[in-house]
Amino acid sequence: MLVLPLARAQASDDAHDAVTYEVTLKNLTGNQILSPPLFVTGHGYRLFRIDKYATDELRMIAESGNNAPAAARASASSNVEDVVALAAPIFPGESVTVTLTAQRRDRLSLAAMLVSTNDGFTGVDRLRLPRGEGAITRSLMTYDAGTEMNNELSPYIPGPPGGGMLRAPEHERIMMHPGILGVGDLDPALFGWTGPSAMLTVRMLDD
Repeated sequence: MLVLPLARAQASDDAHDAVTYEVTLKNLTGNQILSPPLFVTGHGYRLFRIDKYATDELRMIAESGNNAPAAARASASSNVEDVVALAAPIFPGESVTVTLTAQRRDRLSLAAMLVSTNDGFTGVDRLRLPRGEGAITRSLMTYDAGTEMNNELSPYIPGPPGGGMLRAPEHERIMMHPGILGVGDLDPALFGWTGPSAMLTVRMLDD
């Protein structure tokens, strides 16, 4: 696991309000591998926004599973409290748990690619973090980054059965992913999914 802690540009007046959270992400799909996820806590910082255009850093996650540029950008932001960029993927049915710190007003964002797609990813945009005892659980849907055409052809799919890294660029807004349609080399019965593609659980460890 690669952890990228944020060196804050200046001491925060409310540093005593920092809280530690345990965050678990589970892959709910049958055969889609999730790329190494990126987790970010902060105030006013967004990895992506539905119905907006993807940043280049989000595109790299959604098309190739490369979270390093997005992690570097988040770590350089004064609006970010903590960044965790994992190095290993999450296989179907498996989960990963990380710890992050956050201030009282911070939110959680994350993103991970479904690697047997052109530019499909799952994630959450500025989730409100729990306070007090108990955990919150959220079902995460799959989004289309709008940066590559969904041709479903092996040379353009980084995960099984392709392993290719070619691009078929397009410039569309982030929206819900239509799923695997069987227009190329991907078998919908094997690589398709219905409903949420991941489950997120967040629990406060201390206050």
